[in-house]
Amino acid sequence: MKRILLLSIWLCVPALVHAQPGRAPELSAVAFRHVSVVDVVNGRVLPEQTVIVREGRILKVGPSDQIPAPDDVLEVDGRGRFLIPGLWDMHTHWYEPQALGLFIANGVTGIRMMLGVPMHHQWRQSVSAGELVGPRLRIASGVFDGPKPVWPRSISVSNEPEARAAVRQSRDAGADFIKVYELLPREAYFAIADESKKLGIPFVGHIPETILAQEAAEAGQKSIEHLTGMRLACSSQREELLREWGRIIRETLDAGESKPWIRALKELGPRIDETYDPEVASQLFALFKEKGTWHCPTLTVGYSIGHLNDPEFTRDPRLVYMSPAMRNSWNPKNDFRFRDATDEDLANRRERVKKDMKIVRDLHQAGVPLLAGTDTGNPYCFPGFSLHDELDLLVQSGLSPADALRAATVNPTRFMGRTETMGTIAEDRVADLVLLDDNPLVDIHNTRNIRGVMAAGRWFDRPTLDALLDRIKKSASREPIGFVLFRMLESENAAAAIARYRDLRENQPDRYDFSEVQLNMLGYRLLEFGRIDDAVEILRFNVELFPDSWNTYDSLGEAYLKQGNKELAAKNYRRSLELNPDNQGAVDAIKKLESY
Repeated sequence: MKRILLLSIWLCVPALVHAQPGRAPELSAVAFRHVSVVDVVNGRVLPEQTVIVREGRILKVGPSDQIPAPDDVLEVDGRGRFLIPGLWDMHTHWYEPQALGLFIANGVTGIRMMLGVPMHHQWRQSVSAGELVGPRLRIASGVFDGPKPVWPRSISVSNEPEARAAVRQSRDAGADFIKVYELLPREAYFAIADESKKLGIPFVGHIPETILAQEAAEAGQKSIEHLTGMRLACSSQREELLREWGRIIRETLDAGESKPWIRALKELGPRIDETYDPEVASQLFALFKEKGTWHCPTLTVGYSIGHLNDPEFTRDPRLVYMSPAMRNSWNPKNDFRFRDATDEDLANRRERVKKDMKIVRDLHQAGVPLLAGTDTGNPYCFPGFSLHDELDLLVQSGLSPADALRAATVNPTRFMGRTETMGTIAEDRVADLVLLDDNPLVDIHNTRNIRGVMAAGRWFDRPTLDALLDRIKKSASREPIGFVLFRMLESENAAAAIARYRDLRENQPDRYDFSEVQLNMLGYRLLEFGRIDDAVEILRFNVELFPDSWNTYDSLGEAYLKQGNKELAAKNYRRSLELNPDNQGAVDAIKKLESY
């Protein structure tokens, strides 16, 4: 296999790895005194308030002259400052645990992970236990796509039985919701909708090229991402255009081309725009409101892609927090979607964002609920930072600062059915809070001026946040050793790679990231390519280096299982469980092994 293919898979496809530790502060008992509380529901500020937090919950909220602070709490002076609920980024793709703290550093205390893999469930467990600094996670299934999926590792379904079985399997594997994608056949899409409804699990995602937005709303799709299919659905010729769009997509895929949407958009885009019908749009938006169909526009990703040829934009100072692998993956030459993009293509993308912003304005004015999301993980969509970019773009689209703030706070909790427990600053709500220096209702840019963050009752003051950012920055300056060894393994075996690891660690300890997660990623990559014996050797070496990590034993157990060595698989799963009794994956694996 050629190097470019190997590297692109390393960069673009999520690895099944576990989180490396980065302990969060202990649960804090805190009293925010004389603070201005932002009531996001009503878009107003309540001055001179005291908010008392204990054991991860808001205990009391009220005027400071009526609520004394208990003696056993840390008092935080809120004079001249503003307290808002923790922010949510409702569309993310992230697979690097060492940078997960960037969300917290930016006041993003919750994220919706739009392509779930096993490590995300382990992150959630580690974050909850205070072993890892990161946000709350809502985790998708894998991507449900058609027989010729867009992305590797998608859940490919062709018909109704396959679709229903996949929904059940994803629900049983712990997915919080089902993610649908572009190339699903109609039969499979409607089977997913029906099975999801029966099982009580939401389904969200793109609108497939075989489906109109009107049909998606009627079918119960809970959220539509990136405004997919919206302009076509507002056309007076939408049924005919849908057939033409599908024909172009299928012909392009059958011809072996990898970017069918570019051709479809070039051929049909002008006609879609010319046949835009305000009455059709009005009826569609009313249907969304009636059916409770949410929209997550992710304007940030469109804006970023449209500026990939702008040197000022691509010199973003926030790149210092991104790993070398992530920065490489953001180079258009390393991404099949943008490798051949011309200046004209990118200019068209910028124009499309302007049109999308008008749709966002119209959706909002029609009362269709919106969610703030960024598509983090795509080029120049930064963990945490870009949520503030999205809020800015929502305001530029016509929302007020209060409306934009709702899209990142109370709206996500409404969407998830959790308004009784989070999303506002009220008694008995979970203590996800952000302390700001300035009023965000006056200027949405003020959400960036963060004085401190409380995530699930753990208080990160400004010095702690700065130290967190500094640690992530230092980590990002080191080249991942797994990346180096992966290139080497194109022509060498595991023994040579291990020898190289030892040499580099001894002689260049500051140049590379030698963390546990690097060898774990490498081991899983080898498993994916069928190099099982080499994977076992790499993961066994990881156990040798990190003998106190439940994660290393768990991964080695999986490799032994794939190798057919059930005895050693069970031994390592049991050792993992000794180190982490809450490792449900090991429990399930041992039960399965004992049933053989």
